[in-house]
Amino acid sequence: MNEDNFTDDNEHKRRLGAALNPSNRLQELNLTLGRYNITTEKGFQHLWKSIRRMTWLKSLTLDFTACQLIFQRGISDFCHTLRSLNRLESINVNFASRQVMNNEKLLSLGRALKSLPCLKSIQLDLRECMHDETGLQSFSRILNRMLFLQQISVKFWENEGEKGFQNLGRALKKLTLLKAINFDLGPCRLTNEGLGNVYQGLKDHDSLQSLSLACSGNNKISKPSLEKFGQILKTIPSLRTFCLDFSRCSRICDESIRLIMQGIQSSPCLKRLDFSFQWCDAISDIGIQYLSEGLESISSLQSIRLDFSNCRKVTSEGFQHISKGLEELNDLRSLSLAWSGSGRVIDLKIQSLAEALKKLGCLQILSLDFSHCGVTKEGMLNFGNALVTLNSLQSLNLRFSFSEVPDTGIESFSQGLTRLVTLRELDIAFPGNSQITNVGMKSFGIALKSLTGLKRLYLDFRKCSSFSSAEFKRLSLAMKSMTFLEDIRLEFSGCEGTITDKEMERFCHDLKNFICLQEICLYFDWCKITGYGLHSLVRVLKRHLSLKTVHIQFVCLANENGILRERAQKALNSLPLLKDLSLYLDS
Repeated sequence: MNEDNFTDDNEHKRRLGAALNPSNRLQELNLTLGRYNITTEKGFQHLWKSIRRMTWLKSLTLDFTACQLIFQRGISDFCHTLRSLNRLESINVNFASRQVMNNEKLLSLGRALKSLPCLKSIQLDLRECMHDETGLQSFSRILNRMLFLQQISVKFWENEGEKGFQNLGRALKKLTLLKAINFDLGPCRLTNEGLGNVYQGLKDHDSLQSLSLACSGNNKISKPSLEKFGQILKTIPSLRTFCLDFSRCSRICDESIRLIMQGIQSSPCLKRLDFSFQWCDAISDIGIQYLSEGLESISSLQSIRLDFSNCRKVTSEGFQHISKGLEELNDLRSLSLAWSGSGRVIDLKIQSLAEALKKLGCLQILSLDFSHCGVTKEGMLNFGNALVTLNSLQSLNLRFSFSEVPDTGIESFSQGLTRLVTLRELDIAFPGNSQITNVGMKSFGIALKSLTGLKRLYLDFRKCSSFSSAEFKRLSLAMKSMTFLEDIRLEFSGCEGTITDKEMERFCHDLKNFICLQEICLYFDWCKITGYGLHSLVRVLKRHLSLKTVHIQFVCLANENGILRERAQKALNSLPLLKDLSLYLDS
């Protein structure tokens, strides 16, 4: 069961009570408590009492973040409720920003979790809670008795100290059946010693298949802890997923990457690799070379995500190293590279990536971010030539924010785009490009017309004001053939004079063909759209009964009055499946 919106207290009690009826034998429950109209302590007691009777429950997800009122006793009642769910196998609780979670409550939660004989998975979000290292110590002591635990995911807060993580490391060492560990240590200002305690708990975990660690913003991490981490990684041969986030860690350098890559080279079954090194100014092309050499020896990889955005010492040479490392990964299914702001990537180096892409015949998902990298028409030509060879591609995400790509570059790219008949998701962003004119938009519109199987379409042409309204009509007409489209997002803010009521009316006419539409987001700030254009849009959206999400933003709506928003909101709220509605109509 998933959550719904309730505004009337009696309606809430009736529908929620019926859903939580124990005779339904629900096995999965997902509640975002802030959406429910629970305003008293008695209301929470009623909720916990209903859940206690659901003895068949196997999976429980609760989100406390949006609750306007959480009582101290409410957490105690929740822990008491958990003890009665003997069949529970998975629990996911978000306490973020809830200050009622102190040391005493964390200890109560740990004891309640320990009493569940079938529990295999724990996911907790403890950010901005009021406990400290004493609470973490107590929780860790209980954790090391849960010997059948297979998955643990915790987002910590800065109050946990070195001793708390020392106990956590000891607990991890005893949980020999663990298959997945996900720790977000970002806010915790741990030293090398504290991280070493966590790393030590991972040693010789033969069953561990997924490891995710996030230490973003920690400027105390240096070579000693990473050297130890690399050695421990060598003792985990069963690892299949490895995610590491060292964003904004100023002491992460080239040597750090070398130590990490040496560790994971002993994992022959590794399928997914996810590295984030944003704003790590100590990393240079040498570190990228170490990474590339490591990739060449891990032929089992199927998914790679690398983020080196705003690493100021990384140049186009480093980009060429990455391209070389990808050439031997014949089984690669998903590739994501983020190079935004990391120096100027010259078109010659993009050609090396294009050559590597031609050898990845199994690639299904491709995401590239070259914002602020100065890509020109030659680079786009290379991309277009590479796209022709990606016969299995299903998802394409390209971001060239504030890159002056002329019409000839768009034409070359569009020619390659027309060959992607298997494409199901397309996300293209060229914001801030003043060189795209009618010629480039025409070729792009023709390419879109050939992608009839698209289910998700995101287009971002903010502040691209050099093409005319006729080309926007062409884009709208091209989308008309995408009858299976489920999710559409258009951003044309700042395209003054391009989109008016007439163009909006034409777009609304073509919108009628999207019979499967579930989500629509439109951002047309500073366009010449009046209340008439908004009325045309709302009138069409009311007919799409399958809509779940609607976001509309028309800043500087010409001739708008205060009643427009209320009328539009009232009309769209009648959609039966609508869960997320956002209207921003400023003037």
